[in-house]
Amino acid sequence: MNRSIALMAVFIGTVLAHSWIACADYRITQPSDAEVYVPGNCKAYGRNWKNLGSPGGIFGLDNGYDYDNNGPNCRDSLPSPYSNGYSATWPMAQYSPGQNVCMAWPAKNHVAASCNNPYIPDNGLNIWISEANPTSNPTPSSLTLVKSFPKNTASNQYAGFQNCPKFCENQDKATCTGCFTVPTNLKTGSVYTFVWAWAFNGPNQIYSNCWEAAIGQVDTNNLPTQSPTSQPTQQTSQQTSQQTSQQTSQQTSQQTSQQTSQPTSQQQTSASGSDCLSQCVTVCGTRGVAVCSCTNGLNIECNKENAEAASSSSVLAISAIAMASAILF
Repeated sequence: MNRSIALMAVFIGTVLAHSWIACADYRITQPSDAEVYVPGNCKAYGRNWKNLGSPGGIFGLDNGYDYDNNGPNCRDSLPSPYSNGYSATWPMAQYSPGQNVCMAWPAKNHVAASCNNPYIPDNGLNIWISEANPTSNPTPSSLTLVKSFPKNTASNQYAGFQNCPKFCENQDKATCTGCFTVPTNLKTGSVYTFVWAWAFNGPNQIYSNCWEAAIGQVDTNNLPTQSPTSQPTQQTSQQTSQQTSQQTSQQTSQQTSQQTSQPTSQQQTSASGSDCLSQCVTVCGTRGVAVCSCTNGLNIECNKENAEAASSSSVLAISAIAMASAILF
């Protein structure tokens, strides 16, 4: 009779109290952290933990957060924006692809152990993930399995959901932990819904909780639809192209203007008939040009050659022209 009463008391206790995810990013820095919950090691919480979670941060205190829904579903509607389901005290998760993330939950008497009931059932714990940037709660068929923890088939295994090494010291609020790897193909800058789903008496009796996690740096109040740097980069490229075109046009215009303004190497002065040759020396000499000639008997051409390079030939040319003038006149 006493044994029957004792077993009934255990059964009633397990029915009235079930588990939930208490921390969605629990940092285990030393072995003792996995044995006794350290509040300061929790960096993220479940959705609406700020309203339904343990008051005062007391680990394992039942406040109605557990949710029996016969499927990997979410109790509360998806917050919009996502940050509305969290607060500065109870923040939303921030994960990186490939990151090892550990979670924590209370045992709530559900561990098959020699100090309790060696026949406590456990049908496995699964972690699921939604598609990127959900606009409503994911349906079970739309979820992707991230991690499956094996079910316990015997007492004192302390594995999977029952990974609670100090269970016999505090059967109700003992710390239980489990870890998974964030999929490497998740989109940086996106948000995903994760589901913690534990099957108790059978595969269809599922207790589950949901939480959101931002992958990389992302503003959860105003989720971007594209990379914030893509548009400015395109604008900068266009501006650079326009500036280069303008600069090239200006340089071409300046060069053309400079070339037009520069004097030609030959300057012509009109002369009449036989006066051309006689005036050649006089006209070009006043211009500081050493070489001159007549074209078509009408135009005096003063060739602006380098004075130093042409000095000797210039003297000879001028002397020859002077002699020709003397013969004509």
